[in-house]
Amino acid sequence: MSRTREASPREPFAYLKRRFHVLAVDDEPIALTVIKESLEDSWLFHVTCVASAEEALEELRKGGYHAVLSDLVGIDGPDGDMWCIIREYGKCLPVIGISGMANRDTTSEAMSRGAFWVFDKPVVFTCERFKNKLREAILDFLFVRKHVHPPSAAYMQAYGALEEGPESVEEWAGFLGVGRRELRRMLDACSFEPRHLLAAHGIVSRVFECADKDWPQCEECPDELRQDCQYKGEFYYSHRTVMDDLLSGWGKGGPRPPAG
Repeated sequence: MSRTREASPREPFAYLKRRFHVLAVDDEPIALTVIKESLEDSWLFHVTCVASAEEALEELRKGGYHAVLSDLVGIDGPDGDMWCIIREYGKCLPVIGISGMANRDTTSEAMSRGAFWVFDKPVVFTCERFKNKLREAILDFLFVRKHVHPPSAAYMQAYGALEEGPESVEEWAGFLGVGRRELRRMLDACSFEPRHLLAAHGIVSRVFECADKDWPQCEECPDELRQDCQYKGEFYYSHRTVMDDLLSGWGKGGPRPPAG
């Protein structure tokens, strides 16, 4: 029996509600409140707030986080180490630094130690640039998986092509000048079929694009985009294992390799 899906306009993406777990680290309660309210207002994120590096490290060791937003000043860790979070987790989680005293040297050092990006305070957490950078960080770690799979040039090239937004496996392979079989070989470090990864990438990209829009105003969306949402929603329900494995909170020390 076929299923009819006529519930709320958000339903195609309802399974992603509060799906991405972000750790916010700042010694200023007001800053934490602003971060939490701004990100959770888009319904896609769940934010846990801590006020010290020690608390942050304790939380991160539990696993289950997708990104870290950390102040760079005033949250020194053990032995006054202000870089402890980036040093321990910058290679396995996207860490975005925030600092009211950031200068070129601080920013450069944070990036060289593994930070994904650094923003100067005051940060407008509702601004497009900030949310785009967080989106970029999560997509990068979800699909590029730099520190999970062998760093072969072919593998990184195949995932880099996702930035072009291919709509099919053939188009994806075409960007690379290879055939379907060659694309599969390039992705042999991953247990998922290329078409599954491609569809999953499309789902998450679409969700990020729509999460901050004035829903439930989906009737204002062009018909082809609403049909695309329905298709992507159905893909999730029929490939739940693929999506859950990609999107579940990453384990202790960062992303866990695909089950296989």
